[in-house]
Amino acid sequence: MKPDIGKNLDVILDKIILKTDIIKNNKNIIWSVNNYDQEQIIKFYEECHVYVYPSRADTFGMTLIEAMVSGLPIISTNEPGSTELIKGLYYEVKTTSVPVKGHPWMLGEWGEVDITSLIEQMKYVFNNYSEIIKSGKLEEYSSYVVNNYTWSKLVGEFETNILPKLKKTKKIITLLTSFNRPEYIVDTITSLKKIKDNNTENTIYLVENSSQENKTEIFEKIKGIIDSNFIVYDSEFNLGQRGALLQMLDDID
Repeated sequence: MKPDIGKNLDVILDKIILKTDIIKNNKNIIWSVNNYDQEQIIKFYEECHVYVYPSRADTFGMTLIEAMVSGLPIISTNEPGSTELIKGLYYEVKTTSVPVKGHPWMLGEWGEVDITSLIEQMKYVFNNYSEIIKSGKLEEYSSYVVNNYTWSKLVGEFETNILPKLKKTKKIITLLTSFNRPEYIVDTITSLKKIKDNNTENTIYLVENSSQENKTEIFEKIKGIIDSNFIVYDSEFNLGQRGALLQMLDDID
């Protein structure tokens, strides 16, 4: 039986909101757990001066890349996977590895945030913001992301450096997850469709785990570009990549 992750998350978020008096007492702090489309997210980046991401753990953390390409200085722990791509380009917050507690599905350890380190980095960026802007570094960082980590760039690398090495005996099983942002995987799907031109057997599992209010629109976008090699699942729970992988492995078994 799959866990009811949605209810567990709701309980956790309710507890956070109830216990965090600072949110109640400061009207300039906005708390939101809504799902937004890409245009609205871009507006958020445009309105902000800095992006702070004190995450304990994250499989990737795409918002760091998004914020950096938008020209924002980044303050983050090194726990998100995307920080591997932007080493030395963000203000790092120290963490300590501790056992995971109180999380509905994560196991093992994660990085507990050093609050003093977080405060120091936030103060530094605040006190030196004008100099940071004038230095031109943010434009350099934005260009770095555009030149290396856009979808078109990654797909091009895949087609150039990986596809030519594939042999007929290879079977490719690819897992893609979509969560309210189907436009992010359009280029990837287009690239995967070309694999069959190399006479390579491939099956692509696409797990759609967006929120219910967005599913109809997103399914239409996805189904408009896939072909018979794609197996699309409608997941009623959201476990991100981990949950999607489990769902795919259940089917293979």
